[in-house]
Amino acid sequence: MACCAAFAPKASAYGPAGHQTVGAVADRLIEGTPAAARVRAILGGETLEAAASSVREAGAERYHYTEVPLQEPGYREGLRGTRSDDVVRMIRRCITVLQGSGDPQLGSREALRLLAHLLGDLHQPLNIGTAYFDNSGQLVRVRGGGQGEATNRGKYIRFQGTLLHDYWENKTVEKAMALAGVSSPRAFAESLTATVPAGINTGEILGPSSRVWANEMMPVAREAFVRLRFGPRIAVGNHGEWEAHATIVNATYDAWATQITRRNLALGGYRLASVLKRIWPGEVAEARRVAKREPAS
Repeated sequence: MACCAAFAPKASAYGPAGHQTVGAVADRLIEGTPAAARVRAILGGETLEAAASSVREAGAERYHYTEVPLQEPGYREGLRGTRSDDVVRMIRRCITVLQGSGDPQLGSREALRLLAHLLGDLHQPLNIGTAYFDNSGQLVRVRGGGQGEATNRGKYIRFQGTLLHDYWENKTVEKAMALAGVSSPRAFAESLTATVPAGINTGEILGPSSRVWANEMMPVAREAFVRLRFGPRIAVGNHGEWEAHATIVNATYDAWATQITRRNLALGGYRLASVLKRIWPGEVAEARRVAKREPAS
């Protein structure tokens, strides 16, 4: 109860439509499986589509991201920007809870809802790799420590009239849905499940998969910043902000980012479904019996 009372809504990676899409993709892919029976029992009938976008985290927005410097080849524990409760390790923690391991702060219901949300977060590139700037707006090489001011996942960068982080979490999703000719996350999920995205089962799903999948996002995060040019630092409160412009034209950046977002939303949903089906294999009837015996939180 103390854990649940501490939970409060926070801004995160993809906006509601993106997270709902990831959850809706997984809902479709687990339909009729033991995993679907367990999900329904644990969530009390709530869908993954709904759960993924309404998660409440235990007072920690930091669960949703890691800030690995762009120059690093990938995620590694101990790097600048990584933490014991970052998105990579929180996904592992949620999986452990759902596998039956006790956790004094996280029950099965919140672990499942958080997992559905964090799989979306993990596939938003700016939540994995971030730029560190000097005062002139030049990328600083940050390897093994070093100097440079973090851009807070693009929340300190303005691009096309919004924050770069908001651009990636909302505008690219809206553009991807418009290109698909759909107006709801559920309809978008139907579109995304028409073709299986390449590489959905990278890594050992219940082991180091979150690290492997985070590493996939690093080159994309790097390119998301490299395709932009930045103005000098502007002091705002106790941090800096930077104005960004596409190196060629906005439409080119938009087309690339929209394509990336479409694929990553599909990957997030397919991988969420894969994780759940690996946690709960077996017969549907037995899954329902076991789920009914487990506490919801």
